[in-house]
Amino acid sequence: MQIAVASGSSSVVRCTLGNAKVKRAVLRWEVPQSNGEEHVPIRTADLTLVGNVGAVIVPKYGLDDPAQLKSLVRTSAEEFERYREIAQKYAVSPGERPERTLVANGLIGVDSSEQALEAGMATLALLGRNTAQIWNWSGVDPETIRAVAERHGIRRFREAIYNPPSYFHFNADLVARESLDKWAAGFRDAAAKMGAKPGELELMHIGDEPGWYFPTVTNDVVNDPKRLAIFREYLKSKGLTSADVGAANWDAVLPGELSETKSLPQRKLFFWTTRFYAESLSLGFAAATQSLQREVNPKLLTTMNLNNWPGRFYIPSPGVKFANNSDAGPDAGMGMPDWFDLGRKRAVSCIWTEDWFGDADAQLWSLYGDLLRCAAREGGVQYGDYPVGQSTGAFADGMKLKIASLLAHGAKAIDPYTFGPNISFSDGWSEEEVTYRNLGAAIRLVGKSERLIAPGRPRDGTVAIVFPQASQVWDSDSKTKAYLQELYGLHFALTHENYPVDFMDDFSLESGDLSRRRYAAIYVSAPNLSLKAQQALLDWTNAGGTLVMS
Repeated sequence: MQIAVASGSSSVVRCTLGNAKVKRAVLRWEVPQSNGEEHVPIRTADLTLVGNVGAVIVPKYGLDDPAQLKSLVRTSAEEFERYREIAQKYAVSPGERPERTLVANGLIGVDSSEQALEAGMATLALLGRNTAQIWNWSGVDPETIRAVAERHGIRRFREAIYNPPSYFHFNADLVARESLDKWAAGFRDAAAKMGAKPGELELMHIGDEPGWYFPTVTNDVVNDPKRLAIFREYLKSKGLTSADVGAANWDAVLPGELSETKSLPQRKLFFWTTRFYAESLSLGFAAATQSLQREVNPKLLTTMNLNNWPGRFYIPSPGVKFANNSDAGPDAGMGMPDWFDLGRKRAVSCIWTEDWFGDADAQLWSLYGDLLRCAAREGGVQYGDYPVGQSTGAFADGMKLKIASLLAHGAKAIDPYTFGPNISFSDGWSEEEVTYRNLGAAIRLVGKSERLIAPGRPRDGTVAIVFPQASQVWDSDSKTKAYLQELYGLHFALTHENYPVDFMDDFSLESGDLSRRRYAAIYVSAPNLSLKAQQALLDWTNAGGTLVMS
């Protein structure tokens, strides 16, 4: 017998029937209430299993009303049936469910109950899901899982991992094609465990909130000759000489440090050091994506969840402990993915982020949507998102506003984070009836509109905001500066005046994007721009463009 402490007010008690394969069994649960030495039976329940694990859900200590105890003791089948009953109230009818827009969720099991699995899959389908990851159903064979999914119209599948074998491409052995192809081929088995063919695995989350800390990653390169050689080749690829970064020869060039940025060569070295890690991450994930598409599904959407710091690739924190950095010295800082570089290098085939903001801030998805759209177009990839279930409920239309904003800006996949259930995963929204309500309404809208929206592509904006990139390296500390905060108000103001808004970065300016796109005005809040980007803006302005700087 195993007691698993679940989140919320419940715990899961599991019973394992040995190690032998169980085809079918009936497990009888007898749950008593102890009053001193006396044990008074309060609930007897039978649970049919198709594997060797059975579970019952019981309340935790501290129940205010003991009279509720009997009703709060439920088998896994009864618990999942409760979810289905809630979903039925807000059901998206079969004719209203999206087909072309990928709408995913995970379904985490607690035992081997086919009835629980059936009710869980019904819950996802009732809320309009067409794609699922189904796992932790101990002993339930893949054929059964597939048959249950089929009965509820789910024939598309997803997978999720925390990260690929390496964040960075400078770990050459880990990102070598042969090594990554072998790793990627293993996910055919992951699909098979759900009864899915590799080609039916359509969505795979391969990174969650990647980040790294300085000076730890600096030391990782300094102390490894192979990595150091890759770093030096990177600097050469940017047109730099050893003299440009203050060294007599390339053998003397090491990654730059925040505390050593007095001279121009030192500043050049430090800037490109911060860029090295962001671009190395893009290349590392691109290699993983390519292997997954070779070995699993050539059309697989791979994602990296980018959390809520849009486009920030470097945050300095000298002398201050920041996030999970173990170093608070003069060179401390944090690195993160560069959204535009991810798109440019096709690090993933579907750029992705999430929201943890409430319904009142639904308009933020408009800004995120434009940023993701413009980052994705750099490499011709898709974008999608996690609308967070636990962040909706204040307004009946809250989730509808969020998801409508995303799809109208070009998103092609959504994965409402995350059903759970909550007894299996603390972020799960299975206990929040208001989330069922809001998601049901939102997905119903998706289904009704996708005939037009799914094949469509938003037009480019008529105005553009230059996303501050180079400036991040020269911030004095980790606080979000005004030039970044200004983006929100500026984007909202332009949007409310009916101007479609694009975002650009230094490198898109340098590459000649201004000559390929017809903007009426460009807005710049950044205090720093590369010389090439400045020249591109100057030439464009001299040719008649309107440049607004703050």
